[in-house]
Amino acid sequence: MRIHRSSLSLLLLLVAATIGGGAQAAGQSVKSTDGMWTLTTDTDALAVKKESELMINASSAGSAMAKCPDVDGVTFTMPAHGHGGSTTPEAKKVGTCSYHVSGLTPTMGGDWLLHLQLKEGSKTTTAVEFNLKAQ
Repeated sequence: MRIHRSSLSLLLLLVAATIGGGAQAAGQSVKSTDGMWTLTTDTDALAVKKESELMINASSAGSAMAKCPDVDGVTFTMPAHGHGGSTTPEAKKVGTCSYHVSGLTPTMGGDWLLHLQLKEGSKTTTAVEFNLKAQ
C-alpha cells in the first residue's frame, strides 16, 4: 500500500508540473510616461518564431476618467540585438479602453520591448513600454 501512495503522489506532482509548465505567463501593468494611464497586458511571454497577439486594457491612473487614448504608433524590438521581429506589429482599439496588438513575432529567445505611443485628441505625449520574454 505504501508504494501505491508514493506512486500516486508522484503522478499528482507530474500532472501539476505539466499543467503549470503549459500555463500562460502572467501579464503585467505599466504606467504611461505622463502618469495618466495604467495599461495591463494579458501575458508577458511570447513564443519564438510564432506570430503572437495580446490584449491591453487601459484605466485612468487618476481619480477622473479621461477619454481613452488611441494608439498612434507601435514598435517591437529586441534591445540587446537592436532589431525587430519578423512581422510588423499593429495595435487596434477594440471597445472602450482596450487594444488588440498583433504581429508580434520574435525571431529569437530573450527579452523584447513593446513600445506604444498613445494619442489623446491632438496631444501625443504618452508612451508605454512592456517588457516581454520570448521563449
